[in-house]
Amino acid sequence: MIRKALLQIAAPALLLFMAWNAYLAVSHLKQMQHIAVRTLESSTIQADISSVLKDLTDMETGQRGYLLTGDSDYLLPYTDGKNRIGTDFASLRAGLANRTEQERSIESKLESLAASKQAEMERTIGLRQKGYRRRAFNLVDTNEGRDYMDEARKLSSSLASAESSSFARFDKERTSSQSKALS
Repeated sequence: MIRKALLQIAAPALLLFMAWNAYLAVSHLKQMQHIAVRTLESSTIQADISSVLKDLTDMETGQRGYLLTGDSDYLLPYTDGKNRIGTDFASLRAGLANRTEQERSIESKLESLAASKQAEMERTIGLRQKGYRRRAFNLVDTNEGRDYMDEARKLSSSLASAESSSFARFDKERTSSQSKALS
């Protein structure tokens, strides 16, 4: 009789405990998946920042080679970077859509700066193509292009730093969630 009463109480309590445990496991799993998605987004943004900076560097490399030699083969890195940079900025903008206004503002400044740098490169290349080698070098000597690149590196570094902080925060959340799930 006592055994039967104990079973009538223990069985529902055990089922209730199992249901609660399953709920917690699913909840922690969903939280881990959410953190994993945010971590992947952060990694993608870091890669996009690097791609944009690489595009600018490639463009500048092609510009320099062409200005020095007059050989249009040196324009290949410039052309490749110019063809990629729009797509890379679009990807970066999309990745930052759910980030802070400050990060989106930095991206906007970086994109504007890249357009100015590209215009400066096109001016020097255009002068060289017309045979005005000295005028092209005089434009380079103004350091306008270098100033653009220095500022682009600074803005890229700022964006990368913000994303590194986000990544570290997501990793901390993941570790905390794992600890909770195991306990």
